[in-house]
Amino acid sequence: MVCNQDQALLAENRKAAGFRKVSIMIGNVIRQTVLVLVSLAVAAGCWADTWLVLEDFEGCSRVWPGTTLVNEPAHGSGSALRWEVAAAPTFDIPQPLTDWSHFDELRFWAYLPKPTDFRVSVLFITEGGYFLTDWNLDWQGWKEHRLRLADCRPVHKPVGWHAIRSIGLRAQGYGQGPVPEGLTVVFDDLALHSPESFPETTVDQWLARDRKEQVARLKATGNPYYQSIYASLAGTPPEPDLPDPDAITTSWVFSGLAKRALACAWAASFDESPLRGNDALVAHAVGLIDFCLDQQKDGSWFYSRKWISTADPNSDRFALGPLMDAVYWLRRLPGMDEHWRRWELPLRSLVDFQYQNWGHYKEQNRTDNIAWGSSAYHYPNQDVFHLIEMALAYKFWGDEKYHADVAATLDGLQAHLLPNGGFHYIGPETEIPVYHDLNIVWLARYYSLTGDARAREILEATRPYYPSVYSLEGRPEYYTDCWWKHYWTDGQATGPEIIAGLTGDRHNKWLANRLLERTGAGDTYFAIYAGMFCRNDLAEEPLPDDWITHDEGIGGPRGRFGDWYFAAVPGGGARDTFVGAMICGGKGLDPLQGALLAATLEVGQPPDAQGRNRDLFVSGPDDLTDSVILGDMAALGARYTLRPPYINSVPDRQVPSTPWRGTQVWLLTKHGLVGLLEVEATEEQTVSSLKAEVRLGPKRIIEELASGSYLAGAILARILATNFAEVTTGQARPPYAQSESQHEAIILRTAGREFTARPGDPKYYAVLVAPTDTAVIGDFERLGVEGLWAFQVRIQGQPVLVAFNPGEKPIQLQLPWSQPMPSQPQPRQDGETAFLYLAPGAVAIATAPAS
Repeated sequence: MVCNQDQALLAENRKAAGFRKVSIMIGNVIRQTVLVLVSLAVAAGCWADTWLVLEDFEGCSRVWPGTTLVNEPAHGSGSALRWEVAAAPTFDIPQPLTDWSHFDELRFWAYLPKPTDFRVSVLFITEGGYFLTDWNLDWQGWKEHRLRLADCRPVHKPVGWHAIRSIGLRAQGYGQGPVPEGLTVVFDDLALHSPESFPETTVDQWLARDRKEQVARLKATGNPYYQSIYASLAGTPPEPDLPDPDAITTSWVFSGLAKRALACAWAASFDESPLRGNDALVAHAVGLIDFCLDQQKDGSWFYSRKWISTADPNSDRFALGPLMDAVYWLRRLPGMDEHWRRWELPLRSLVDFQYQNWGHYKEQNRTDNIAWGSSAYHYPNQDVFHLIEMALAYKFWGDEKYHADVAATLDGLQAHLLPNGGFHYIGPETEIPVYHDLNIVWLARYYSLTGDARAREILEATRPYYPSVYSLEGRPEYYTDCWWKHYWTDGQATGPEIIAGLTGDRHNKWLANRLLERTGAGDTYFAIYAGMFCRNDLAEEPLPDDWITHDEGIGGPRGRFGDWYFAAVPGGGARDTFVGAMICGGKGLDPLQGALLAATLEVGQPPDAQGRNRDLFVSGPDDLTDSVILGDMAALGARYTLRPPYINSVPDRQVPSTPWRGTQVWLLTKHGLVGLLEVEATEEQTVSSLKAEVRLGPKRIIEELASGSYLAGAILARILATNFAEVTTGQARPPYAQSESQHEAIILRTAGREFTARPGDPKYYAVLVAPTDTAVIGDFERLGVEGLWAFQVRIQGQPVLVAFNPGEKPIQLQLPWSQPMPSQPQPRQDGETAFLYLAPGAVAIATAPAS
């Protein structure tokens, strides 16, 4: 429950942590738990100097290589970083801040269990060399360390403190003896100190300001996307740095090489490019194309080496699309005929491999499609690489079969277009931001290449997508995606920029500008194609705020209230979560301050023959769901059979049923989310465990408060009721095709190494997930009405009831109050008693005046 007690404890927790952090700076610096304020304040409120926080390891998203986050020992509250020196005696700390010329000291706290006669060399690495200093490990406990940059020795010819790439820690190789056995160092609160006065206090704020200034400079000189590409190609040598073919471990390497080839070829060929005809760029692109084509075999990079465990057939198309476009741009230049004669045969082999093994093998009565499997029967390539590959093939060779394939792909894209402007990912699944970006970018390139009116029509129809799925700062949500695609990556300016330029939409222009300021223009084909549509003269308009609506793209409610976002997806199969939420705000590079990634029910299963985890945790295609909106609240109900993880790329896929039934009912409000989740065996079963996760993050440590609530960034969660035996926190279930998760979860589990479940004896939990600054949801009570899954809470003193009827008969529910306010469905009042009627499969919200 997010209540006043939680708020008081949270404030006390932060206050205590703040005092501990203040002691770090010996009283000179005012700091809070998250180190929002780290600048020295002096008389009259003037700034005297600045402390710029590089990393405080609270919800750390940049974990150093060879280290682990720990809660003990930590300097103050929260987490710190432990370095096992013998296991990783040398590593580099990536630094997003490159210009250190304004700073005079690197300051941090470090912990040693005991003094050690040993030193670590600290390198500040730049181009041409590095600056070096020694760090003696001769103290005990926590100690603040201040490394004066002026005292560091230059080694070789470092270009200067304005171009620092990383910090190197070297426990070996600089004259040290063997690393003492068991040597461990713990770091906390890494910061740069400047004698100058700056308003920024964290590296994210500093970089955000720097990025805005950079974008303003780019716009002042013309097209910011083109300028970004030109800058990235400065100093490109004629000879590319190519990998040893025998050392290549994944076929994805060719997509990276092809991207670089395309950037060079475009800049050397584009009519308005200041680098047009640049011999070094032409030679560089030709070298990359030659290498890629030499490495293909029988029309494939992936199958030429059978890298089944380290890549997938998709990698061929991700490389072929940009490689073909690089060839297209180069052929616009004189003197390319000789190269084309060398490229044509392998290039056509690659094209025909994709033509034959994507979509056309069914016509040949084949069932062994190696590039797509049975999925190729039913949906177009949502990456849209196939579209551009076939279009360019038609331009290169004029074969009508390629032109027909272009039309078929456009047919498929139109058929899979969703009402909110997204595309079905595969089967009935909703859109995924990273794939939507690819769809938009390559559709736009196809349109610029052909002028096809149908491509423009599809692009214009996607206009609502970005404003509905992205935060005000341009951060996409991922909780409405299918279970195997919860990436939580940031957005890119390119997609909104293309849609804004094509349609004149000011909301998309607003997002494009915010993303330019945060993530930059980029230096790949994304920037090239966005630049083709960029309009610096187009006015922007902020996105609407304070709303909740039914989003037809996901088929459920979506809400946005200030920095609080949430949505619910009513089924369709293959879902591990029906709800999610996030908090976005602030002025840093990443505005995502916390999220509910998933809320699950799971049944433990033994590994399969390959040792893969086969726990049951996704819904089947026969799930029963319903959602409803009432005022500024929404509700969702779901009844489903738990299934092993599967990918529903085939419509109406038959997924084997199991004797496990899940039921969920959720209330979604601007103040927070409340859910009741239950798993029950439909026949007696013995399994390793029944379990559940409230997955929080992204990449944030979950801190348990004294009140029993859990804090993860700006998200507060609380288990309101449960009959699971254990409630702990820890690493979340790994995502698809990965061995570990970067996220943490509140984990509920039955006791012991096995559990026997029987019908009529379910395991359940109720949970509240809300912003940390809310204190208005309380008094959770589950209603014991046969056939209904229902609960009541109070929001700002007002009773709110949510009920879900997953049965086959209508149910009449007597409400626990009289004279209800109007709701959906409309309750009926008989005298002093109010009744709510729920049809089979229906969910409803009812409200009453505050008492």
